[in-house]
Amino acid sequence: MKPDPHTPRWFWFVPPVLAVLLYAVTLRNGFVLDDRALILDDPRMGSLGSFFSLHSGELVLRYWSLLLDSVIWGTRPAGYHLTNLLLHAGCALALFGYLRAMLRATTSGGRRADGAALAAATLFAAHPMLTEAVDGVTHRKELLAAGFLLLALWRSLGAERGIRRAVEVGLAVAAALFAKAPAVVFFPLVALQDLWVRRRTGSTWLRRDLLFYLPATAALAGYLAYRWAGIAGAVAAPVYFRAYNPQAADLAAPARLLTSLRVLGLYWRLLILPWRPTLGRFVTPVRDVADPLPWLVLALAVAASFLAWKLRRSRPLLALGLAWLVLAPLPTLNILPLNFLFSERYLYLPAVGLALVGADLLYAAGRTPRGRRWTTIPVVLLLALFVPGVTLRNLEWKDLSTLLAAAVRHNPNSPRVAYFHAEDLRRRGHIEESLAECLRALAVQPRFPDAWHLAGRNYADLGRTGAAARAYGKAVRQARDPDPDWLSDYGVALLQLGRRKEGLSALERAVKRDPSHRRATENYAQALLLARETRPDGEALVERLTREHPGWSTPWILRVETRLAAGDTAAALKSATRARAVLADEAARSFLAARVLEIQGNPERAAAAYRALASAPGTAPSLRDRAAAALRRLRAQAGIQAAPPPR
Repeated sequence: MKPDPHTPRWFWFVPPVLAVLLYAVTLRNGFVLDDRALILDDPRMGSLGSFFSLHSGELVLRYWSLLLDSVIWGTRPAGYHLTNLLLHAGCALALFGYLRAMLRATTSGGRRADGAALAAATLFAAHPMLTEAVDGVTHRKELLAAGFLLLALWRSLGAERGIRRAVEVGLAVAAALFAKAPAVVFFPLVALQDLWVRRRTGSTWLRRDLLFYLPATAALAGYLAYRWAGIAGAVAAPVYFRAYNPQAADLAAPARLLTSLRVLGLYWRLLILPWRPTLGRFVTPVRDVADPLPWLVLALAVAASFLAWKLRRSRPLLALGLAWLVLAPLPTLNILPLNFLFSERYLYLPAVGLALVGADLLYAAGRTPRGRRWTTIPVVLLLALFVPGVTLRNLEWKDLSTLLAAAVRHNPNSPRVAYFHAEDLRRRGHIEESLAECLRALAVQPRFPDAWHLAGRNYADLGRTGAAARAYGKAVRQARDPDPDWLSDYGVALLQLGRRKEGLSALERAVKRDPSHRRATENYAQALLLARETRPDGEALVERLTREHPGWSTPWILRVETRLAAGDTAAALKSATRARAVLADEAARSFLAARVLEIQGNPERAAAAYRALASAPGTAPSLRDRAAAALRRLRAQAGIQAAPPPR
């Protein structure tokens, strides 16, 4: 049969239109989980002037896309979800084009090939296990990496391989890598594509094709240099989980390999049987070499690889799909520790391999009219099962409370779900309930530094300083690279317990970790000022902070207090006056104004100002404590009665 070169135009519209229709409901969803940390809490968002203000090692393309969304949409979630929706639709369209090109390169082509490509791309667009990658705004890194990887493979498939196409492939690979590191699987996949689909021999490939991939190799070298700079510079990228997962980092090499195999088996099962997507699925590490499941998965991986090798000439598309299912998950299997042992969003790229397998099987089964009818039935049935599941899952991502309620219902024993729930409870002011959820998470996963830190914050708010210090200490020790906030919290708790030397050491680590970290630096300065032997260092640090960060209020307050403690009233008054001129924080200016009144001999007016500041609902807790301490000092010194603040 002569191949039909023409594809009905409507074929091209079906996968992206279905993706848009399925995910249109997400335009009503809000920000959840790390969306808040990376969008609402990042001061760089909203200004294109922050375009190159990257942390070392940050996911560049994801950051740029979020920054552009923030400039266009501000903090309106609908715009960010629209971007994710369009990216998923674009991936479905690119997958259809890639599958169509692959089938035309390996078969007689025609409408049967186009129909098989259409069915596989449509099932990909509606696959329930891809919802997490699309619904989570900041998970768009999965969409960007997969989309650009597909474009790179698609462009490298063509017969004409000039410089222009090589550069196009290199740019697509660069975009995929700077979206997310697992796109590195492009290199083994494109080699197999050339050898099996384009039917190159090894010597011909080395002689003619290797130069074609020089731009892509340069992109990989640039990405590795960027990542190495981030690792060597020890600058943390802004991520929701600050500590790498010690579940995997703590495992011996054999146990880690067996655990990776268990996760690989779970990925395959969920791709083939995607009936219940859920947040924070928990995987217990494998510590017993006698556990049969990892060995079964290893046997399946070896069998799939062997079958791919045997089918490389007769069924190259099926062979590449099987190899894809083995290779694509490898970067996410915690061979090098990641934040999680498992995450459903990691299924986005491996799902492309399943689509390749499906396209080949559908094409082979549709050789006769009867075969085409019989293949249409399961495709329609799968879509009928997928569509309601995707729709319901999208509704569950409406907001954090709705998502957590669904996660607790579907996955009640997951430590990550308990941690997310604890975060939400704390945000809503339920401190004791938040602590209970932290402890529930830690009972299942004791090596969970983020949960230990959150438990420490809850203990501190409940006045249990000793328990807080112990929890902070476990978080700091378990984290690969503790955040300055964690070290600062730990140092303050130790100081409150009278463990001055240890507290100063923790605060010093925080400041060395990030010299511009405001809270850690201010806490360190105050701690240095508390003891005679370190007071000169504290005074020098305060002077430096007022010069380098004139907008920080605490260094100015400390400067005024140290001047007064030294008996230099004129210098204290001068510092307070200067601080009020440069500070934008109205509460800090009010505190300094009250201090000036006190210095000038107006204790009654100063006390009234302190009372107003202590009772103001928007006053920061640290400043409220300073105002209360000032009132107690005035009462002791001058006998002024400090009336309780109005309720």
